[in-house]
Amino acid sequence: MRKITKVMLLIVFLIGILISNICYADSEACDVKITSDKTKLNAGDVVTLSVKLSNVNIEDGISAIVGELDYDQEIFDIVYETDSDIEDAIDLETQKEEYELDNLKVVYYNEDGWYLCLAEIEDADGATIEGLTLGDPVTSSETIGTIKLKVKSTAKATTTEIGFGELYVLDDAEEPYEITTEPSVSLTIASTTNEPTTNKNTNINTNTEKVYNGTTANTAAPYAGSKEVTPIILIVTIIAIITLGKVIKYKDIK
Repeated sequence: MRKITKVMLLIVFLIGILISNICYADSEACDVKITSDKTKLNAGDVVTLSVKLSNVNIEDGISAIVGELDYDQEIFDIVYETDSDIEDAIDLETQKEEYELDNLKVVYYNEDGWYLCLAEIEDADGATIEGLTLGDPVTSSETIGTIKLKVKSTAKATTTEIGFGELYVLDDAEEPYEITTEPSVSLTIASTTNEPTTNKNTNINTNTEKVYNGTTANTAAPYAGSKEVTPIILIVTIIAIITLGKVIKYKDIK
């Protein structure tokens, strides 16, 4: 009885190992890595993201990629390739109909390699990504393309991440393999607001000038008249002292 129990446990253990290996192989069809050419950005800067496939475990190689690119739409605008020849070369209109994405646009194109397209998802902080090779399927480590995002002028100082959400790669027979990892890059957005400087010393005369019809007008009027008032006060003071002296002298004579 004990021998039978041991055999059954061994069989269950082996089946468990077999299942775990199958799941591991399926979930590790390849690694997808996203990197950026810079980590600190200001308003108007463009960051270039590189998409790389590695550790490919699909015998026939990878010929397509479909999924979601997650990024903050309040911070970034997508930089598209606006070349009609490229759109014709990849038959973009047909792809829009196939994927039911009217706003699908090209972000990267290599006539001997891959092209990548994005379709911004409205109010969802992300875009649908679709890529296909124009050459041979990827069987080893390879950078398949780049994506450019531009920092908006209204972006505030913050730290943000860009990466993939749900992501699939397809082999040459269009068999999909889900990529379970979510690679991302962290970017720092510097402050884009210019705070006005204030002069704390209120006693300093700012002698600003305005020009009207070719003539210059000085706006510092209160200080312009102060130099004329000072001599008058001095003269009045001297006269008062002389008068007071005469009054005192007159009283002494009496």
